[in-house]
Amino acid sequence: MTSNKRKNIEPEKQIIVRDNYKAIIPRDMFDTVQQQMKIRTKYITAPKKHLFTNILFCKDCGTGMWYRSNREGYICGSYARHGKKACSNHLHKSY
Repeated sequence: MTSNKRKNIEPEKQIIVRDNYKAIIPRDMFDTVQQQMKIRTKYITAPKKHLFTNILFCKDCGTGMWYRSNREGYICGSYARHGKKACSNHLHKSY
């Protein structure tokens, strides 16, 4: 009988064979790229949801209004995603 569960093996018991096959790219280039990827990793926090997001609705298209801190108010969700071709911004200032 087979199982689809993976078994966790402690690192001390793992057998790792390095450079067993001919590399596609040189090791030094690989290591350099890996280091650059770590440096360039962006830590993006989850967007903050404002109190009335998707509770207020656009009067023209019916899409939920989204809060935009750079505009200090709510804009139409369709406008936020697709621009002027979908709807207008219908900016409503929050006070």
